[in-house]
Amino acid sequence: MNAPLRQTERLGRLTTALGADTLALLRFDGTDHLNELFEYRVEALATRDDLDFDALIGTHATVEIEGREGTQPFDGIVTQARWAGVGENGHRYDLVLRPWFWLAGRRRNQRIFHNRTVVQILRELLSDYAQLGDPALDVQLSQDYPVLEYTVQYRESDLDFARRQMERHGISFHFRHAMGSHTLVLTDDVLAHE
Repeated sequence: MNAPLRQTERLGRLTTALGADTLALLRFDGTDHLNELFEYRVEALATRDDLDFDALIGTHATVEIEGREGTQPFDGIVTQARWAGVGENGHRYDLVLRPWFWLAGRRRNQRIFHNRTVVQILRELLSDYAQLGDPALDVQLSQDYPVLEYTVQYRESDLDFARRQMERHGISFHFRHAMGSHTLVLTDDVLAHE
């Protein structure tokens, strides 16, 4: 169990804030749909049993899967981490990765937006979370949206409010993944989805 874990020759690799090969990918699954928040479940191996979860929670983790078309990254914020036991190959850990947009569901707010378009409202609303991506938000809208005299967020999470505004104005979203980051893409054109 003391031999270092190496992922360089593997078809699936896990990269976290804990450093290269501290955690090695064992299993990966999850859900990812248009207009929904993704959730990826990762089972990983480590040679150590004293991993610092405080240094891991709230940071990006990326799973890379090698395929015929090249490498596909799946990036998310680590929202849960737990020690899952000891196996013959090392200590097992379970991680849950979610988008930065999920964090907007943790804060409730009350505010009034005056004389702004839905695009301006969404940019202002999500700017608090913008440091979590590179870029965190990519607005690919083809239509012009009217200026709204008053738009009220009252005792609802930033996530619920943003989704309500997007649904009201026919804006859909999906996520684009890269190594170490993911981007929320807003679009009103069905052909814009990658």
